[in-house]
Amino acid sequence: MQRFPRLGTGLKNTAWGEIPEYLESIAIQIEKDRGKTTDVFHIAIQVLVCAVIKEMKDFSVGDLDWDTLKKWGATLNYAEKFGFQVRVADNLLKKNLLAYFAAQNLFKSTAKK
Repeated sequence: MQRFPRLGTGLKNTAWGEIPEYLESIAIQIEKDRGKTTDVFHIAIQVLVCAVIKEMKDFSVGDLDWDTLKKWGATLNYAEKFGFQVRVADNLLKKNLLAYFAAQNLFKSTAKK
């Protein structure tokens, strides 16, 4: 849980197989996107994907860095590898990647002037 510190705290107060309270609205969104999670392994993956979505929504463009984007991408790739793909998470990652590259290019172009 080092990579998702808030998740570690949330899981301490949550029964196994349950979603931490701060992620429940995201879990509902995922269920609308892909249906109810019933596979035991997918339940654990869903918690990770919820944490990624929460971080992606909460991060400001100015705070984005390449390592964070790689962490999110690796987590979503892991989920997809085991059959747990969430379109809303993929779209949010693409949006954050585009924002990151746009901000990097803007910074470079203003630094040259």
